[in-house]
Amino acid sequence: MATDSDDDEVGKRQQAELEHVRTLWRPRMDRAERAYSQALNALWLGNAGAALAVLSFIASTLHGGSFNRALLARCQRHSRAG
Repeated sequence: MATDSDDDEVGKRQQAELEHVRTLWRPRMDRAERAYSQALNALWLGNAGAALAVLSFIASTLHGGSFNRALLARCQRHSRAG
């Protein structure tokens, strides 16, 4: 039968192992979080740039107050192909 001192010893050993794992993984987690943040920011910037390009394209193709949707569809097909 386990005694309180045995339970305390197991608990202390588990706590020490947990701290050791945290010490080993913390730098890796920090690097992964930074890389994820940079990738997310790059995606936001890329999407914002694409949105501006589309809005500029729409503005430049306005003819008499109406937008030429066929031209945009043709442009989208070209961007997917290449």
